Amino acid sequence: MGDSDFNKPVYSGEMFEEKKPSPLEAVKPYFGKIILAIILIAIAYGAYWFFVGSYQNVQVNISGMDKLAVSGISGSISQNGKEIQKITKASQSLSLKEGTYDIEVFADGFKQYSDTIIVDSKKQPVKIQLEKDIDVKIDRIELKLNDSQGKIFAGKDNLATIYLSNSGSSDIDVEIAKDSPEDAKLTVIPDNALIRVPKGSQNVSAGLKIVVSTGYKVTDRTNGDSIELKLRVKGVQSNPAVRPLSIVPKMTIIVSPTTLKFGTVKANGSPSSPAKEISIQNRESFDLQGKIEFSVTIENAGENPKSEVQKWFDFYPEITELKKSSTAKENVTITIPPSTVNFPTGSKTLPVLGTITLASESWNETIKFDMIVSQINTSIKVPTISQSSFSMAGDDIKTTLLTIENNSEVPLTKVKVNVPGSCLNTYLTSEDILEIDELSNIAPQSKKIITFKVHIPADAAIGDPKNCVITVSYDDPLNPGGDQILIDNITPIKITRTS
Repeated sequence: MGDSDFNKPVYSGEMFEEKKPSPLEAVKPYFGKIILAIILIAIAYGAYWFFVGSYQNVQVNISGMDKLAVSGISGSISQNGKEIQKITKASQSLSLKEGTYDIEVFADGFKQYSDTIIVDSKKQPVKIQLEKDIDVKIDRIELKLNDSQGKIFAGKDNLATIYLSNSGSSDIDVEIAKDSPEDAKLTVIPDNALIRVPKGSQNVSAGLKIVVSTGYKVTDRTNGDSIELKLRVKGVQSNPAVRPLSIVPKMTIIVSPTTLKFGTVKANGSPSSPAKEISIQNRESFDLQGKIEFSVTIENAGENPKSEVQKWFDFYPEITELKKSSTAKENVTITIPPSTVNFPTGSKTLPVLGTITLASESWNETIKFDMIVSQINTSIKVPTISQSSFSMAGDDIKTTLLTIENNSEVPLTKVKVNVPGSCLNTYLTSEDILEIDELSNIAPQSKKIITFKVHIPADAAIGDPKNCVITVSYDDPLNPGGDQILIDNITPIKITRTS
């Protein structure tokens, strides 16, 4: 003891007080139980996340490229070679534990899809686009005009041709899809929505139009704006055809009038051919070369075949150059020659409406037209009987004439004179041909006379009149090959035996 300890006062009982244990010593006997509890909690926590907490709902969406419909879907999601979930439809929600998986999808007419997906707490949907299982591709794109320079013109339908090949073993009908990043600048319009590409074929051509979007402003007016056109087969991602192009500003061409009104056009031989004139003016600062082509689009054919109406128009003279001018104009006359409006086409009275497009190498403009085609007279007079009532002795023979007059504007074809069986060769006989074939049609404004001999058959009763009703039929000029027109209101021939 130190000196200070000897000098410290000692109280009663202090010499015998027991020393208190530390907190650590107090729990020391329970160390094993505490550690065991911690281990059990960790195991429970891990088990929860292993069996419950690590699972995520994964949305799997399957579609065809370019929004093509998909059917016959099947597939699987697997991990380490073991199938975890089946895929059976286009939209499916699956419960998957977080981790990495292999996914495989099949569908009718589409290529097999295989990929790896990661499932985590982000819950990102799995979007799968299937590619058509075909061996058709677009090999190249060629412009009809300016192909070597790759120029296309704003404000113009730029004609082009694509060439396709099919290395497969089946004929395929395909559609075209545009795959350019500058989607807003160009519109591609195929001549036909479906293109048939025979098996094993190459260089199958298909026409299309490339149109610069309305409102697009060309920034480089000297050289044109560079752009890349990519076209591919719809539903197929691989092997797009790439064509560098240059968009050139729209040419300033004035065409007037904006609408041609032809009035009334008479089919099949109008004495005066309607003619209309249009003027074309080049407001650019340079001459424009190239032949001007004319094409007609029929919006309403007035019940006439559109293919026929498109042939009605003649354009002259031919123009191959437009000189620059602020005042001078080139004039083109548009006529509809009577011989082109053939009968029976062009015989309906409904309006014919459409557009006429003028197109050259660097520009095109469109104007409207309308007309009415007059109705051709197709009706004829009721055939006449020269004498329709006879009172005769048994041995008398008399004569009557049937006159068929074609006062229409068209020939009558396959004309037939129909005599009832009870009258033909008994009361009425004729040496004339009663069925007039196509080689002896009745021309417009002409007549055909049939001579009938009238007599009394031996078994005819005295005083009992016999009515013979003759009819005439011929082909409908407005519907060749259809039902014939029948004239059945001809005056009957009444024959009575007197003795």
